Amino acid sequence: MRTKKSMLKNIFYFVLLSLFSSSIAHAYLQEDTAEYVSDFAELIQKSYAQVDHDAPAGLATCINQGKKTQLRQVTVQGSGTLSAAQVQSQCSDTDQCIIENGITLEMNSSLHVHSLLVRDGGNVIWNDSTQTTADQWLCVGFAVVETGGSWDMNLQNPDKNAWIYIMNNGAVHPMLRTRSFGSSGIMHGDAAAQPQLKVIGRELTRTWSLLAEPLTIGSTTLKLMHDPLEMGWQLNDRIAVAPTKERSEGSAEAFFITDMSADGTLTLSTAATALHKSNLSMSETGEAALYTAEVINLSRNIIITGDDFEEVACDANLTEAAPGFGTSTQGCMCTDNRQSCTVGLNTAAAHGSQAEIANIRVEKCGQRGIEGKYCMHFHHMMDCPDCVYRNNAIENSQQRGLIVHSTHHSTVEANVLYGVRGASIYVEDGNEVNNTIKYNVGICPWPTADGGCSVPGTSNGQGDTSLNQSGIYMESPSSHMIGNRMANHFNGMFNQAGAGRGPVQNMVCGSNIPLGIWDGNTFHSSGRFGTYLLNSNYPRRDTGHSTATNGKTNDCDAYETDGSDKGLPNIIMNHFDYGNAFVGQYNAGDVQYFHHTSINNLNGIYWKETKTFEDGCSAHISDAYYKDIHFALPDAMGAFIIEDTIVSNVDFGPNHHCKVGITGILCMPQYVLHNVKWLNGKNQYLDFTANNDANIGGLFTLSPDNAAKNTAGNTEHYFLPAEYNSLVSARFSYLLDLPGDDCVTAASLGMATKYNNGILCKSILSPLKVFSHDLANGTSETLNLVIKDANTGAQLASYAIPHMYITEKKQGYGIPVIPGNQYRYELTRSNGEDIPQDWIIDFGDLTTANRWGVETLLIDVQGRSCNGSITSNHDRRFYMASDFLESDFAGWGHGACSAYPTMPSSNCEAQQDLTTQAIETYTDWHQEQTDMCEDAGITCGDNGACAARYLGSSLGVLPTYSCICKEGFEGSACQSQIIGYVSSDDNNGQGPTLDNPQVESVAAASLAEGEIAPIRVKASSLQGNDMKAAYTVDHDLNTRWASQFNNDEWIYYDFGEEYSFNSISIVWEAAHADSYSIQTSNNAETWTTVKTIVNSQGGSENLSLATGTKGRFLRIRGISRSTVYGYSIYETTFFGELATQDDEPTLPYCDEL
Repeated sequence: MRTKKSMLKNIFYFVLLSLFSSSIAHAYLQEDTAEYVSDFAELIQKSYAQVDHDAPAGLATCINQGKKTQLRQVTVQGSGTLSAAQVQSQCSDTDQCIIENGITLEMNSSLHVHSLLVRDGGNVIWNDSTQTTADQWLCVGFAVVETGGSWDMNLQNPDKNAWIYIMNNGAVHPMLRTRSFGSSGIMHGDAAAQPQLKVIGRELTRTWSLLAEPLTIGSTTLKLMHDPLEMGWQLNDRIAVAPTKERSEGSAEAFFITDMSADGTLTLSTAATALHKSNLSMSETGEAALYTAEVINLSRNIIITGDDFEEVACDANLTEAAPGFGTSTQGCMCTDNRQSCTVGLNTAAAHGSQAEIANIRVEKCGQRGIEGKYCMHFHHMMDCPDCVYRNNAIENSQQRGLIVHSTHHSTVEANVLYGVRGASIYVEDGNEVNNTIKYNVGICPWPTADGGCSVPGTSNGQGDTSLNQSGIYMESPSSHMIGNRMANHFNGMFNQAGAGRGPVQNMVCGSNIPLGIWDGNTFHSSGRFGTYLLNSNYPRRDTGHSTATNGKTNDCDAYETDGSDKGLPNIIMNHFDYGNAFVGQYNAGDVQYFHHTSINNLNGIYWKETKTFEDGCSAHISDAYYKDIHFALPDAMGAFIIEDTIVSNVDFGPNHHCKVGITGILCMPQYVLHNVKWLNGKNQYLDFTANNDANIGGLFTLSPDNAAKNTAGNTEHYFLPAEYNSLVSARFSYLLDLPGDDCVTAASLGMATKYNNGILCKSILSPLKVFSHDLANGTSETLNLVIKDANTGAQLASYAIPHMYITEKKQGYGIPVIPGNQYRYELTRSNGEDIPQDWIIDFGDLTTANRWGVETLLIDVQGRSCNGSITSNHDRRFYMASDFLESDFAGWGHGACSAYPTMPSSNCEAQQDLTTQAIETYTDWHQEQTDMCEDAGITCGDNGACAARYLGSSLGVLPTYSCICKEGFEGSACQSQIIGYVSSDDNNGQGPTLDNPQVESVAAASLAEGEIAPIRVKASSLQGNDMKAAYTVDHDLNTRWASQFNNDEWIYYDFGEEYSFNSISIVWEAAHADSYSIQTSNNAETWTTVKTIVNSQGGSENLSLATGTKGRFLRIRGISRSTVYGYSIYETTFFGELATQDDEPTLPYCDEL
């Protein structure tokens, strides 16, 4: 337990740190190691280690004492249990001390030896009974449990601290090497003989919570969603609050707890210097969207710490641990860009079958540039369900945080990571199977501009450096990733999808391994991606990836022998991404985003290339919510389907990355929108030319079900205007030559800007594609399309389709066509030759055929036997998986107008549940979710969401926050609709805009005597998003509300209940009202004027109100302005009391009679 003196010392440290001005110019690439070393003194000043501020006095004999030569190797003599003093009498600080032969070391006092080995029947016991003093420590150069040994440590007494101090004294263990703690067994050895390692500190019910209210600048208190007393937090614990600024531009803040209460309030050691946001809302997906800062507890009563980091010169004689790593497990290896390594302590459980580390703190850890030396590391533990890292705190690392390496079925739960340079959680080689990574929080405290959490000179230039530093880094996707929250990293998460690393290099097809359970993760404030899948991610069946093969794969072919797709539909569920630059992936197929919430990301979905789902039914995005984002859409083999999704203030970038490098198929995707609710205040809905015109945009269509409704009149807020069901680029002008008014320019409807000068059609268009080969890049050869009246044969239009070349195999022609029996198409080559038999003709999409009916196109193709028509369920064997890069591509000659039969149909009547596709543990996980909410008695009804579902722990949130209500509802179960609420469906489906804003919630604040505070505020309009109505009651004269430039503007305040008002104070900006009225109401519809002010001089006005003035709502209504601008108010303050039934009725003023 910390003393008051030590806490004051820590407070002084944080004051100094807040005054420290960084000179770090940028984040670090792999080649920036010399610069990193030069900056290290400054970097370490921004980091914290408890031992530097709070170490017990007696530990000074161990701290930074330098190298000492080991003089002896001493096997401790005796039998049974020996005290620490008895062992110390045999082993000095220059001896390697060995505990074996049935001897048990009882840690009943501190111990200082050169190094400690526990093996062959030796044991260490350290618990509440053995430790009799408040602080006790072990000082060693390394402490390692080997085969046949055990370490059993469990310290639950909150008044006791244990320190495992790892010295930089020169001791070297053969496996774990210098400055190490942990266990080291024999790879594939007998499980019964493997080392047993258990280190458990005082149990915390929760290691982290979330802000329930914003933490504002200058505040010395914060409010949590959980009870800190029940979480097990203590006075003087050190906590950190995550930044919430967008795109890794913010800084975290750390504090000590000086007081706390059961309502979630913490009193802080210093005042906050930045705003940390908190917005608890219900997403349109039905889940809670907890747009709020994480608060993590970094204090534990077992601390693994050690000497300061040392910069160690490299050794030119060392060799690589694996080809391409540029690192050695034996020490600091020289490379072209690394001449030294930054060495702290490391902990590991290696080559064993069990390790449990829980509720401890590890600091000054990681050995930058030395392979395998991290803060916490499961190393080749193989199938290890008894491997557990839980509730730990990792801080001040120079090489990653928590690593899972060639280990399967381990659990990594509720750990908090702070100030970790490199990846916070790292799944190393790509062969790892079904590890569970859940409810962990990783915070990068520093903005990317100040270096962020990047570190150069490691074995991974992706996940550690400024190239792609990540909160969670994985080489393959099979880990279960549940309820984690990563804040302010360069990437929130990063799935590399590689071919395996180290001993399994080129033995793993990470691109085709099925995803584990990815559910309920939150990634925010990332400089680059939140959710991120790099390279190609196409999960497939029967890859052989299992514990039986140590995670290696043996069959990743795209097709079965009969040419059918081996894809395995997978799902990313309930992810919440906000404040990132990007969200999504490069190439991915058979991967669905379900219940995805993406808000305020520059690119809320970023997707380069995809395919239709193997099951022939599923949508790529389902039941999702996107707001204030750009939607960068992919090219697709088949249709890209978005269903049952709400988009608000979004614009589309169709086909955005086609023909960039080797990305894209033929740049003619179809985007099918089914039950997509379009609530958009943007002037332009999409941009067909985002890719320098190489992108011809593809086509947008409503689903046939929605098209039928839209034809009858748009009442559903569709993407397209009433009657029109398709949209394409203006490039396909032949559509305008067809008779009637089926297709028209957007400009002719007054919608040129909105639809980027595209062409709108009443018919549902479909893509027609022809895949060619053996044509040169840049060929002038076209396919000529002639469109005729199907009944009369009269020619109606024609179009020369240009050749699209992406790669030798991804080349051909694409054009939107109108299916049905109205038109007949004729397709010929411009050179007069037949279209070769092995060119692939592709029409429509198999999933749309299965879901909404098979389409028919009347067509004759020169040199091909199409029998007058083709259908959208035609053969797609050997090419539908979109794997055109395969060297043995077998798709040529398939497709429409071939001898191959049509594709088998799928029954899509029942919605596909992708959670049951491959992983049996989905069932167990769904039950765990239920336990968090329903079984805990939390019922939020149709208008609320359970906040605890993805927060982990058996401890629920405080009752106030159990249910997060949908906008417009309130109450413990969200059962009551707010009076005067304006829904997002108002404004003709365009949602809230600056002249139609929403009701805004008001944060609680300290009040003067007699002051009353509203709980919500609403204005008639906003001049800008930075001039919100709620700013008039935030007690901050640096913020203000401003209306648009009209006389008839207003702002009203909702007090939740009826109040008697005595007076109101208004602080006007220069744009004040010349005349205005004060009005009250009990329903926000019928208003009574209680005071009128004329010839106002602005400034600060204090207005007394007549006795009996009461209401639930109070409104300031403008009559005339004093300037050409709107009305602008810095602050309003209200005085009064809760109304009683004995109050006199409110009397109207004479001008109302």
